Amino acid sequence: TSGGSQITVMSAMGVDLFCPGNHEFDYGDLNLRRQLDMAQFEITCCNIADSAGGLTWPGFQVIELAGLRLGFIGVITAALPELVVKENLAHTRVLDPVESIRTQMEQLEEISDLQFLISHSGLYTDSLYAALVPGIEAIIGGHSHTVLPEGLQVGETLIVQAGCCGNWLGD
Repeated sequence: TSGGSQITVMSAMGVDLFCPGNHEFDYGDLNLRRQLDMAQFEITCCNIADSAGGLTWPGFQVIELAGLRLGFIGVITAALPELVVKENLAHTRVLDPVESIRTQMEQLEEISDLQFLISHSGLYTDSLYAALVPGIEAIIGGHSHTVLPEGLQVGETLIVQAGCCGNWLGD
């Protein structure tokens, strides 16, 4: 299904928000864009741009929940070009993640009550984001498949990860 089955399953699960990871590019960047056009959930990624430099997806999304406006910024690892076959990124530029997060935070702080980062960068890099970008309430991380049952506090930011394959999802 060239990745389409995962989009269908996530849509059926009622996923609210998604940030692509490196494996979403396994069938190419244009295929991923087509597949995500069919998603029944929002997408965010602040550091993936098209070949002209414009963001491929919104850099952030705001979701209202229990009277709060929750802001979510998506970010993918800067190492994406080393993790994916070159041809699969033919129409994609990976922007500096810290600079991209900071740019989105400036806008998001004005229109949301709390700011979160959805990261596909790995625990080590998530710790750097927490240290380098003030104001992030929590980082919901992935890529390194780390299980953090209690989370990890870095400064004022809580980092959480749920392993991989849904094994710890909801715990």
